[in-house]
Amino acid sequence: AVVDVLGGATAIDGDVTIRFNNSLAAFSGLEAVETIGGTAEIRGNLALGDIDVFAGLQTVTGDLTVRGNPVLSQLNGLSSLVTVGGTLLIQFNDLVADVDGLTSLTTAGNVRIMDSDAILDLDGLSSLTTVGILNVESNDVLLSIDGMSSLESVVTFTVFGNPALPYCEACAVLDHVTVGPTWMDVAACLDDACGLPFSCP
Repeated sequence: AVVDVLGGATAIDGDVTIRFNNSLAAFSGLEAVETIGGTAEIRGNLALGDIDVFAGLQTVTGDLTVRGNPVLSQLNGLSSLVTVGGTLLIQFNDLVADVDGLTSLTTAGNVRIMDSDAILDLDGLSSLTTVGILNVESNDVLLSIDGMSSLESVVTFTVFGNPALPYCEACAVLDHVTVGPTWMDVAACLDDACGLPFSCP
């Protein structure tokens, strides 16, 4: 499918919604877009294998949702994304094994990585410095979150229902971040077994 009504525009003032398309495997026409002034939603597309059409996207003023795309295997189409003003939600994308496509993201209102059964780590958020709510929840095989090495400030940090994630991984993030309320429910791991130079709170 080709979106040809934008004429190479670099900005969209309103929302972009790609939702509930059962046969859409790929599309083009948005490659030049750098800014979305509203929200962006990529949701419930049963055949969509990539989102490379957003390769030029740098800013989403509102929320960015990537949810319920069962054959989407990577987020590399978001590799230029720097800022999300609202909430970045990654949820129910069964084949997405990492968030390496988000390596340029530095600031987000909120980040929610939820119900992602294949994601092993959050190393792709290595450039993220500031976020409001950071919610990492119900990711069955998630092993590591300490790749968020640039993170400086979190208003609320929630890590819940990630059965494979060691406690020390969450604590490693807390060691270098200014954080408000924190709620952790992660797998047990002794500090000395993790080689940490501090005591978890």
